[in-house]
Amino acid sequence: MVKHMENSMSDSRFTLGNAFRINNQEISHYPITLVIHDQNYLCWTASGEKCFKNFAPYAWLGYSPWFTTQTNCSDLPFHYPVNIQIIDLLLAQGEYGIIIYAFSETTIKKPGTADLCKYVKKRCGNAQQILLKLSDMDDSSIKDKFAGEIGINLMEYKSIEVAVTMFEQMKENILHMKKTVYSDRLNREQAEWTNFSFTAPLQECGHRILLVGDSISVGYGKFVQDLLPDCYVDRLNTSEGTHHPNLCRMLQIALTQYPYKVLHINNGIHLHGISVEEYSCNLLFIFQWIHMISPLTKIIFATTTSVSRKKKVTDAYQSKNFQLGGKDPLDNGSREMQTEYYYSPEDSALYIELNKAAINICSICNIPVNDLFSLCVSENLLKADPVHFRESGYRRLAEAVAEAVSFCLK
Repeated sequence: MVKHMENSMSDSRFTLGNAFRINNQEISHYPITLVIHDQNYLCWTASGEKCFKNFAPYAWLGYSPWFTTQTNCSDLPFHYPVNIQIIDLLLAQGEYGIIIYAFSETTIKKPGTADLCKYVKKRCGNAQQILLKLSDMDDSSIKDKFAGEIGINLMEYKSIEVAVTMFEQMKENILHMKKTVYSDRLNREQAEWTNFSFTAPLQECGHRILLVGDSISVGYGKFVQDLLPDCYVDRLNTSEGTHHPNLCRMLQIALTQYPYKVLHINNGIHLHGISVEEYSCNLLFIFQWIHMISPLTKIIFATTTSVSRKKKVTDAYQSKNFQLGGKDPLDNGSREMQTEYYYSPEDSALYIELNKAAINICSICNIPVNDLFSLCVSENLLKADPVHFRESGYRRLAEAVAEAVSFCLK
């Protein structure tokens, strides 16, 4: 279990977690290239993602630059058992041709790193496995442990910048690999992502809450923690919709880490073309799955938030909304035309139907509903794009989520 994590920040909630992402899975005739990395190799891993775009499947597991500011203060050290569960899930996504371990010398020498590499080597024995090593590293023990005992190839380089050229060489190797074909028939996005985030306990008491959702829950998650200082708020953020078998696997991983008091789930934006009827059936199964794994956990369902449409704002609109004695709400120091987003009933029509169906399922299952959709519409929460919110919008959503969780805990 994750509960043995140490807290390195005594004055605030300290979160640890890892994320993974798989790109280009629809290009199913090449095996997946996987990078397992630490914080030092963020930029290097991102350059590989760019290099592999529209070429072949590319995956990474480690510390995410996108999730860092929103969820995790630090990556989850590889010796924590939950990482093995996450890796098992990742390795089940397809056939892997190349696996790269991109670690700093500090990470290489940490407890559990060699065991993790040994485990992956055993699971993917046919894949080319490479450990990156800076030229100035003390390599005697590294060679003995990783090359000699585990059987991983060492690739030496002088700097991370130079190592970027390795991706082009790997692409050449992939072209000559045995081609593979995925057997699943899922409608996939160009990039599918998941982030696990666990709050290190300051003490062994208190309520632990799990927020499940997509990028919307990424936005409001940290604010929910601020509003619930007596709780430990963990997060499972993913692009996988209710139709995707990975969602059940992820829930199982998360729910077996702690005895959660409340699970708040917001999942509906990533539909992948499924119908309202399919969504209803899938949601019912998800509720049953959660109850089977963690029968004492109370579930709260949040309706899918609204979709907005872009509208250009002109000077005429500025003068109309200007209030005497106040600042022009659209004045940004220039007279350039600005863009704002307004609720679009037409673009939200499908989600309105989804929410109606979900509320019906919740009524049958006696699950309380946190109606975030109605909140978005009634208060016209500010958007950064048609789907995602500005900070003020996320803060308002967090207030609604925290209120629902607090009520459920009573």
